[in-house]
Amino acid sequence: MRAGLPLLLLPLLAHACSCARILGINPTPSISYQRPFLVIMRALAERGHHVTIITPNPMEGPPPNTTQIDISFMYDEWKNAFDFTKIGQLSKDERLEMMINAAHKGCDLQLQTPAVKQLHYPYPIQPNVIQMTGLHIKGPQKPLPQEIQSFLNGAKHGFIYFSLGSNVKSSSLPVFTRQALMDAFSELPQRVLWKFEDDSLPGKPSNVMIAKWLPQEEVLAHPNIRLFITQGGLQSFNEASYYGVPLVGVPFFGDQQYNVAKILRSGIGVKIDFWAITKDSMLDALRKILEDPSYQENMKRFSAIYREHQSTSLERAVWWVEYVIRHQGAPHLRSAALDLHWWQLLLLDVIGFILAVAVVAAFLLYKLTRWFFSWLTRLSKLKKQ
Repeated sequence: MRAGLPLLLLPLLAHACSCARILGINPTPSISYQRPFLVIMRALAERGHHVTIITPNPMEGPPPNTTQIDISFMYDEWKNAFDFTKIGQLSKDERLEMMINAAHKGCDLQLQTPAVKQLHYPYPIQPNVIQMTGLHIKGPQKPLPQEIQSFLNGAKHGFIYFSLGSNVKSSSLPVFTRQALMDAFSELPQRVLWKFEDDSLPGKPSNVMIAKWLPQEEVLAHPNIRLFITQGGLQSFNEASYYGVPLVGVPFFGDQQYNVAKILRSGIGVKIDFWAITKDSMLDALRKILEDPSYQENMKRFSAIYREHQSTSLERAVWWVEYVIRHQGAPHLRSAALDLHWWQLLLLDVIGFILAVAVVAAFLLYKLTRWFFSWLTRLSKLKKQ
């Protein structure tokens, strides 16, 4: 029995030897950006790796082999980027200019490297780029609070969910924008569940319920939901896609413009600019989604495709991290293009060679043509003599 004990321990020792020390750095002060990052780091820690995480949102109840470095002070630099209570009764042009300045500030804080400044639709990629999506989506985890559940269950015509995410607060919207929204909501037969960060909303219509925080996945999974008014953040887009909810996008900064452009192109929602929000413009956008069944049909197809990609994303993320560890950085996946000079990468040397050959060929053809016509001229003169 004793002789067999070391053999039983060999698989455990092999597993321990395969564990690595992994450092994860994500300084972006936005919970929506932290959630998928933390999901991957937790999964790696649960696989036995020793994980160190630098994040402004340390995870709760981390595995014992996890070290977290809290940089939540980053939120102090971020929190005033989108405070719209400064706007007051500015003109449309002044509001637009302020929005552009806010967007620039947001981009400066968000985009950590030049590489993520370019966003694309599907395009050819190298094998060392692994695409994944919806890492944080787990499905409804617990029942909605009873008051909210009753409000949504009683929505005979369905309900609209309105949330601007974690960075842009509805309570900071200008008074005239909030009033335009309430005027629009009051004319709808649907109920509206609004993520609003204050205790009260003066003038709130009877078909509107506000809450400072809402379990978004549970709300989007409710069978009575008809559409989602969103700022176009990637995680909200992911969740709406998973649950098949059409969208009205109100983009503010960063990748939100790109995400809403994707929503428009896919026929699963419409766009309305923040500075263009009026009662009529919001009603037009909402009624377009509510009354045209094509948006729901398109979203149903979009959701089916999305779920195919989402279902294995976390497993693939963990597998590829461990793959890189096993193969010491996986240099075999490194593109040879990285070793080329810029003029080689742009094929300027090849283009130059082709042009040089073409110029030489054209020059020789020119000389040959001149000689041929000169010979014909001399021959003609000789015949005349």
